[in-house]
Amino acid sequence: MNRYAHGNIMKGAFNALPKNIMKALHPYKGKIGLYGNYPDIFDDPARAESDKLKIDSAWRSYCVFPDSLPGKGLHLCNLPGDAQSLWSPIVEYWFNLALESCRNKNYEDFLKYIGCLSHWLGDAFQPAHIIDLKLLEELLPPPSGMEDFHYHTDLEAVTGKCGKIEKPDFLGTEPAEVAWRTTMKSAILRRKSKNTVVPILQNIFKGHAAAAEKLSGEPVTYAARLTRDLIYTAWKTATGNASAREIEKLRKADLRVVRPEDEFHDSVYGGAIIDGNRNTPPSGAPVIPARLLVSRGNIARMKGIGMLPHSGMYAPRNCWMRFNLPAGVFEMFEAIAGMNASLVKEGAVFFIVKLDDREVFRSRRMTSADVSLKISVEIGNAASITLLVEDANDGKTFWNNHAFWGDPFLLK
Repeated sequence: MNRYAHGNIMKGAFNALPKNIMKALHPYKGKIGLYGNYPDIFDDPARAESDKLKIDSAWRSYCVFPDSLPGKGLHLCNLPGDAQSLWSPIVEYWFNLALESCRNKNYEDFLKYIGCLSHWLGDAFQPAHIIDLKLLEELLPPPSGMEDFHYHTDLEAVTGKCGKIEKPDFLGTEPAEVAWRTTMKSAILRRKSKNTVVPILQNIFKGHAAAAEKLSGEPVTYAARLTRDLIYTAWKTATGNASAREIEKLRKADLRVVRPEDEFHDSVYGGAIIDGNRNTPPSGAPVIPARLLVSRGNIARMKGIGMLPHSGMYAPRNCWMRFNLPAGVFEMFEAIAGMNASLVKEGAVFFIVKLDDREVFRSRRMTSADVSLKISVEIGNAASITLLVEDANDGKTFWNNHAFWGDPFLLK
């Protein structure tokens, strides 16, 4: 993402803040675009140290990390973009510094640290950063006359403007939770950003510069929204003004809308299904909303995650989703596990919960005739939770193993 886009992110975030916060930060409004470009400025090997010191004599305190983090600075972190457990400590580090500065009313430092966070978000959503460019070039080669098109530099050169930003969200009551929710939302928004890559290139190749720029504004807007949320959260935490409603809203986290850090499913089935299961065989098959047997003779419709264990043709007959957890934030995992009563006739599975790859719950063999189970597991200090489903019929009922995790929540 170029420097203009990084500036647009910070400006868009600033302009979406509540008036009282905007007023307090107003003396630094003219420099927020600069702060959003700090990592690029000070990671530039071609820029002389004397020039860096002229811009900010304390630049290392904003852009160089301690040895405990995986890398010296933002551009020296060789981490996968969706690796939430690896990125969360880095986000927590920046946010802690921003929060401390805000508490001390050192608002210039506050915005510099937020600017570094904002820069990471911008790069995390930049179309030129989030997809295999060699593969993209093979799938969408440049047209005649544009053979010299550079899939990184020329794609990144398209500057997107920040779109409309709604009211800010409060991301957490402590830095570990803020980092977790930030990286969680980032993983979701990266997927949305990937949806813009091909249309942007198609418009560039057709000479439709305005359309390409408009599409490039979507990743900018995503980054600006999260930047605004980080400023708002730090401010509310530093001043102790988070409302009871904001705090209560964060009491639980719905795993339906949390991107797993890793997962395994049968490719034919197509992965996890939100709020239902896919009728099988899956060719053109609709998703059937989940209905679980919650008591004898009582079938209830339920929201949750539908899964179907692998066929076993080339892998174990199971499927799983592993979610990263913020240290010490949530206390319990709760869910209702059962077979989708709208679909299952002959299927049979085991429901399993793991904490840090240690099995802490295993259901009995579950069929369509069994009343669904209420699961409650203490999380403790676990760094991850895995929801796993195993076939319990020796592969004989592959297309009927419609397992469903109803109301899967992490609870404080």
